[in-house]
This record gives sequence, C-alpha cells and structure tokens, in this order.
Amino acid sequence: MKNLLMMAAFLLITGCATSLPMTSSVNDFVMMGTKTNSKESIKYTFTSSVKDGEIKAKNKDGSPNSGLAFTHTETSVLTRMLKEYMESKFTNISQTDSDVSVEIALTKFDLSHYSADSGGKQFATSMFGGETSFLLGAKVIGNIIVNKNGEKLEKKLVASAEDTFVNGVGTGTSSSNLYKGKDSINHTHARNINKANNKFLMQVNSFLEECGL
Repeated sequence: MKNLLMMAAFLLITGCATSLPMTSSVNDFVMMGTKTNSKESIKYTFTSSVKDGEIKAKNKDGSPNSGLAFTHTETSVLTRMLKEYMESKFTNISQTDSDVSVEIALTKFDLSHYSADSGGKQFATSMFGGETSFLLGAKVIGNIIVNKNGEKLEKKLVASAEDTFVNGVGTGTSSSNLYKGKDSINHTHARNINKANNKFLMQVNSFLEECGL
C-alpha cells in the first residue's frame, strides 16, 4: 500500500539500518524503590546472548519485517544500567570473597512494528491521504540466578513496552508524529526500549528482595 511504500522509502533514504538513539537512563522509580544492602558481600555477573548491531522489527505475527532494520546497542546499554543499579543496591560487591552470587543474563531482545489500522483504513489513507497508526514495541527477556547459603534461586524475566506512532500521508493531517516533528520512528523505538529495560530492572529488584537481599 502507498503508506507502507512511503515508510519503506523513508528508511531507504536514511539508510538500510538506521541507528536507534538509545539511552541508559535508569528510571527514578527504580532507584527510589531500591533498598540498599550493606550486609552481604555480593559477586555479580552479567552475560548477554544478544549482540549489539542490526535488528529487524517483527510483524504482528512474529515474522521479521525485512523493510524495517535498526542498529541497536541493547547489551551495552543494559550493562551500564545494571551496573548503576547494582552499585546502588549493594555497597559490597566483590568478585572474590562473596557470600552471595547474583547472575543476570539477557537472552533475547525483540522489536515489533506493525499497523494498528484495518486494511480498509490503510487503503483509504493511501488513496486519499490522512493518518495511519502503527504499534511499536520492545521486549527484553532474560533470567536471574541467586546463590545464597547453598541454595540456588532462579527466575525468568520478561519486560516489554509499546507506543503508537502516527504516520501522515498527504495533507490535512493533525496529529502525525512525522508531520509535527514530535517523535521519529527511531526515537519511539528507543523510548520503548528504555521503558522495557527499566521494567527489567524492577523485576530484578523485586526478585532480589524476595531472596532477602
């Protein structure tokens, strides 16, 4: 459809894979909800199966959208965010003499990008102009393992966030992100990633508290 072709043309103009302006900003709610632990000596490690680089956004059915590729730094960003959180949470982090070990892993990172409108509306917009809404999402999946007093505790972590991007076609659009310059596609994806990462940290914090840390 015409609007989808316009989106593809936009991406071709800006490059095969456009960079996401990702940030490692830790949400104030995460930090305010973090209770400092100065008792235990903690050994902390973070590993990732996700390599920084190109990622293709997925359609609603989970299939990759070949026309939507982005360059991300998810592993590097989450590494910095977890470091800031852990150093705030624990005052005694040691890689040698430790009473407790905390292992956090990032196992999967996905972006989704698909139209929220019906096929009929998309067709009408492509023919006569107007606006088409897209749902943009980010999902972060990992796990955390705590070894404490000879006991191994483990939990899967799944965090996601989504937002709407409005694309204007033709004239007369009123709320188009693109036309009004409020947010680009890349900024919307980056904002979703930061929200998902912060939710990931919240789940880490909640599990550590369940473990008495």
